[in-house]
Amino acid sequence: MADSPLENIGAEQNLLGSILLNNDVLPRVSGLITAEDFADPVHGRIFAAIQARAAKDQLADAVTLRAMMADDAGLADLGPEYLARLAGAAISIFAAPDYARLIAGLAKKRRLAAMLSDALEGLGDADADADAILGQVEAFGLSQERRGGAEIISFMKAAGLAVVAASAAHTGETLPGVPTGVERLDEMLGGFHAGELIVLGGRPGMGKSSLALSIATHAATCGHGVGFISLEMDAASLASRAISEATALQNRPVPYSAVRRGTVSDREFDDFRGAAKDISELPISFTPPQCRDLESIYSSAKRMQKLFASRGTPLGLLVVDYVQLVRAGRKTRFEEVTEISIALKSMALTLGVPVLALSQLNRGVDNRDDHRPMTSDLRESGQLEQDADVILFCYRAEHYLARKSTDDMESIEIQAHYAALDAVRGKMEIIVDKQRNGDTGTVVVRFDPATNFVRGIGA
Repeated sequence: MADSPLENIGAEQNLLGSILLNNDVLPRVSGLITAEDFADPVHGRIFAAIQARAAKDQLADAVTLRAMMADDAGLADLGPEYLARLAGAAISIFAAPDYARLIAGLAKKRRLAAMLSDALEGLGDADADADAILGQVEAFGLSQERRGGAEIISFMKAAGLAVVAASAAHTGETLPGVPTGVERLDEMLGGFHAGELIVLGGRPGMGKSSLALSIATHAATCGHGVGFISLEMDAASLASRAISEATALQNRPVPYSAVRRGTVSDREFDDFRGAAKDISELPISFTPPQCRDLESIYSSAKRMQKLFASRGTPLGLLVVDYVQLVRAGRKTRFEEVTEISIALKSMALTLGVPVLALSQLNRGVDNRDDHRPMTSDLRESGQLEQDADVILFCYRAEHYLARKSTDDMESIEIQAHYAALDAVRGKMEIIVDKQRNGDTGTVVVRFDPATNFVRGIGA
């Protein structure tokens, strides 16, 4: 049977044969092609098997692969000597990279054809959401950017960029990255930098959403456009918290929960309304909580970037609250979080902005004597730890001490308990657990959950 215009079985056979004949060919093509790029599924599994053996420094030839793939029904259908025929029919190992590029290019065309077919089918449905279809098309572009090669940058250009960044940091005229509003944290990190994935983890009640929103509003106050993608709260709720923090900064605090209940005084309402007017022009855009899948998130981020650019305020920070609520198309939650983590890092690089991604932590944190979180507490995937340039944790000892029962304590123990509680009241620890380009440590800040107020001690 003749090959489809979008596949070349002969090229696949020659590439696999070359690698089986000489395993040194594999490193020359591994960055050009993946197992998913092969049109013939059996060929894809053969390539994956070769990679698996190579990863263990084991020989991958017709004999070893035949034993390894003895249970592969598809390979069995091709005959017991198929692997040997592949190796024997290889034309030239020097042409392997060319074969790999050809196969990868055809695979990209197949994916594009499938995506366009789905998009056209959706466009034919009168009830289909045009923005959702556009999001699928844009997400496809992002996925291909992740697969494909990026711009090749010379050392001269890289050195020039490094000197520019060093000069900005040295003169101190402007913070190298997007400021967080917490002076000590900015000193440690230099702000959030373009292309970085910053993971902010914490158990419920630790204040991670409050910290993220406080960082977002401060960044916007400093002239950076901020895209806030909350999968948990609507725009009005987020704005209410930001306004409440603004009242606290003006030393006229109005709790957002009291505003919501309608229990504020006339003066407090006037203060709240005045603060709202003061910050109403901040360059922050929100998405609705329904924006939950990777395609919608990327599409929304692209639209925000264009919107801010048209207003003369470039997008400087993207916040995603939070990772465990994002949907992806994988079967298991582990696979989903892995895909989400990779996509968020790619998004940071593609958009050229820092992405602050919030993450829930494992319940095991609550069961330890020391409730301070660790990297191993990140839920469901080690990929977050690998992809993150910076990992931050929120920790509030007050949250745990206030809930600890004193019923079985002696009098002196009760006194010590309340002394410890008083010492940490109104404080949050921001733990810098990982920083790819700097030191780790802990920053203590003042935190008022009622007004979303977060600031460094002494600020």
